[in-house]
This record gives sequence, C-alpha cells and structure tokens, in this order.
Amino acid sequence: MKEAEKFIQYITSEKRFSEHTIRAYSTDLNAFLQFASQNQAVLSAKELTFKQLRAWVLNLMQSGQNPRSVRRKISTIKAWYKYMLKNNLVETNPAEKLIVPKMSVKLPGFIAEDELKLLIEENLPDDTFFNLRDKLIIELLYTTGMRRAELCSLKHSDIDFENKSVKVLGKRNKQRIIPLTSKVTEHIKSYLEQKQHIPEAAAHTVLLVTNKYSPAYPELIYLTVKKLLTRVSTLNKKSPHVLRHSFATHMLNRGADLNTVKELLGHQNLNATQIYTHTTFDKLKNVYKLAHPRA
Repeated sequence: MKEAEKFIQYITSEKRFSEHTIRAYSTDLNAFLQFASQNQAVLSAKELTFKQLRAWVLNLMQSGQNPRSVRRKISTIKAWYKYMLKNNLVETNPAEKLIVPKMSVKLPGFIAEDELKLLIEENLPDDTFFNLRDKLIIELLYTTGMRRAELCSLKHSDIDFENKSVKVLGKRNKQRIIPLTSKVTEHIKSYLEQKQHIPEAAAHTVLLVTNKYSPAYPELIYLTVKKLLTRVSTLNKKSPHVLRHSFATHMLNRGADLNTVKELLGHQNLNATQIYTHTTFDKLKNVYKLAHPRA
C-alpha cells in the first residue's frame, strides 16, 4: 500500500526515528498488511474496519505472541492511522478503538555493585588496544547509562576532556550531556592515543572500532558485554541494557533523585524511570531498620 510506504518515509526523513525503530515499524506494518490482504482481501487502508483490525489482534494473541510484542504492533498501527488521518489519506481511524493487552511489569535485572567493581578493576586488562576498547565499552555503558546505539554513534568530538563529559545523541535526536569519571576520561585518552597510531582505525571519527578497524556496530557491543559480564555474574541476561539498568539502580540506591536519573538516561518522562525504584526498596528497608527506634 502506498499509504504504508509514505508512513515509513515520514518516520525516516521527517521524524528521524532510529534505524532500529524504523525496522520494527516496517516489519510490524508489513506483517499486518499481509494478514489483511490474505484474510480480509483488503487492498486499501480506507477499506479497513475496526472489526478487521480486532480480528488481526485476536490472531496475534492466538498465535502465542507475548503481550509486549502485541502492544508494540498495535502501537505501530495506531501511529500509522494517526499519520494517515492527519494527512487526509483516510477519513476515519478504526485503530483508535483498539485496546492493548495488559502485561505484568517486568522488573529490570541488574549487576551488583561489588560484581561490577570486581570486573572493572580486576578482570578487564588494558594491555592491548582491543582490550582497552572492551574495557571502555563496559565503563562507558555502566558509568553513563547510555544505550548501545548511542555508544556506537559516539564520535571523538563528543568527548569534552576539559569538563570531563560526553555529548550523547539519544532517541529522536535529543542531545544530553553526561559527566565522565576521571578514570574513564583517562582511559579514553589512552585509547585515542593508541588509535591514532593505527591508520585504519584513525580514519574513522567514531570512537569505537571493530577488530577489523571499521566502526563498531550494535552486535559487537552486545557480544562483548555478554562475554565480559560472564566473568563476574550469573545473571541469565547479560546485555548492554543490563548495564544501563545497573547504572540507574546504583544511582538511586546511593541517593540520586529520580529526575536526575531521568535526565541522565534520556527518558522523556518519569514513568520510564519509575521502574527502577523497585530495586531501592530493600535499601530503604535496611535504612528504616537502622534508623527507626521501633523498627
């Protein structure tokens, strides 16, 4: 459908969504259109009705897809219809009435402070260029809370050595400044000094490179983090996002206010940050037991 092509072009060129988001929207939309054409004999968005959309949602649920995936797919269709209605491509919005399935809140996993300290201080050698790169991957993800895609896009010019900070380009091209520790700043300096002496690596303005000296990509970051976290943690999921969860959890446990953590993570609202407060409850209970005379 031309309406679908225009929508993808819109979120790509005008909304400037991330590649990951665009790919997810495209996949969800194409799967929906395939279902509509095969089961409903629909050739145009104008022909779709609420009943047909509801049949699609029911099909998703019956096929065993988890509520989170179904919610995302419905969100894609809602966004598509909102775009079409705004641009007079359709006269009504049947997706507006779709009800998203409820799902239980999945609490984020995180690595204990002592485990990460052990990893960074004793289990991450920096004797070679690539070992130093791997150490930086862990340190930057954990000490800044940035996302994997944000780390991949970091450039030399994003590092402010004088003010010990890094400029991060987040979702929807929103920039934020995150402080860097003195140790991480020194490690970045050492890494860049070594990088300058490797012509293939020095040719790139991105901070991190692969073993073949091309720009680092998300899968490399994921595999590196998974391999290194295995040295100190038995957590089932060992991913870059776990380090982001750990950053937020440890900040809150040590007294950081929710709004500060929200800004550092690049969240648009407090709801997304609020989930990390569950991990601080044990800390609060310990403080309560120590401080309250009747505890």
